[in-house]
Amino acid sequence: MNAFKIALCFVFIMLAGWWASVLPAHAQNDDSVFTVSNVHVEVEAADANTAKSKALQQARQEAFQILIKRLVAQSNAEQIKKLSAQPAQKWVQAVELRNERTTASKYSADVTVIFKSSMVETFLEGQDISYTTASSAPFLVIPVYNRGDQWLLLQEDSLWLSVWRKIQDTKSYGLVPIKVPLPSVKLQASDIAPEPNRDYLLQLAAQHGLAQALLVKASLDVSNTAAGTVTRVKMIAENISPTMQSTPVELEYEAPPNTNLMEVFNTAAHNLLSAIEEGWKEKSAANLGDVKTVDVMVRVPDIGNYINLWQRLQSMSEVRKIHLRAMTRDVAQLSLDVSDNGDLIELFRRYNFALTQGAQIWLLQPL
Repeated sequence: MNAFKIALCFVFIMLAGWWASVLPAHAQNDDSVFTVSNVHVEVEAADANTAKSKALQQARQEAFQILIKRLVAQSNAEQIKKLSAQPAQKWVQAVELRNERTTASKYSADVTVIFKSSMVETFLEGQDISYTTASSAPFLVIPVYNRGDQWLLLQEDSLWLSVWRKIQDTKSYGLVPIKVPLPSVKLQASDIAPEPNRDYLLQLAAQHGLAQALLVKASLDVSNTAAGTVTRVKMIAENISPTMQSTPVELEYEAPPNTNLMEVFNTAAHNLLSAIEEGWKEKSAANLGDVKTVDVMVRVPDIGNYINLWQRLQSMSEVRKIHLRAMTRDVAQLSLDVSDNGDLIELFRRYNFALTQGAQIWLLQPL
């Protein structure tokens, strides 16, 4: 190989590496799926060392229970209890500690547990259950709250917005990653009702480096009963996607009497997110059949287009994994592990992609 070809090959590899390095972490791999963060433990024992040992054992087990609930569909409730009772230590790859506090007999910390992805997948494959280890593409969550005849939008900084921002900041989501708009973002009531302004909301998502948005509307119904004040939250989550239309998720949560409003909204938001994640799990698990690898080439003029393309592909439950094989200045070669459902062209068309057969490789074009 002459010097020119060696140099060209080096540049080609460097470009591919650079493009991969600027991808968000969730787009490069699904390792975050097997990471459980912010498990708080506080244990008292005869001495500090014993307290710490028991606390870490407790954290590993709690994290494993969270992981199993994250991956396994809730329709397998009995199996979830059985699986999550398994000793967690053999699946743990690493433990990270924050906010440690130690006294003569007490230990407390916020613990992050990273599990061995291949071992956990092998374990789940041996069970007769519905599960998935694929995370969805992230959403820009746009929380708005209806108070009587008035919409409290992003600029009003409502409690409803605050609880979603906390979910984002603590990463207390599972297979559906979220991001909340920056404080500078403003909305008009006409952007969300009576029908959402899809083009504008997708534009907001793109400004945050995302390909899709989730418009989350909430309203309250408060009544006085003999037991106290009862608060109900009615919620609707609308998927604003450039690909497929989907049915809004509607959910209602009734809080115990006299629950403070922040706690009401916090529980309601987590319940809604859990329902959305269950929908993703069921959809993704339904496509766990035979997988075939499809090599495609696609034009990507800049990094924004590249990330948008990757997230759109990631939002397809039939696409199990995405691999960057090569990259030039404006063309990417990807290998897609796709559930073998027959007609590939029709499958991608449903997600607003044009897939055509080239001489040696498929050509992919976002529509």
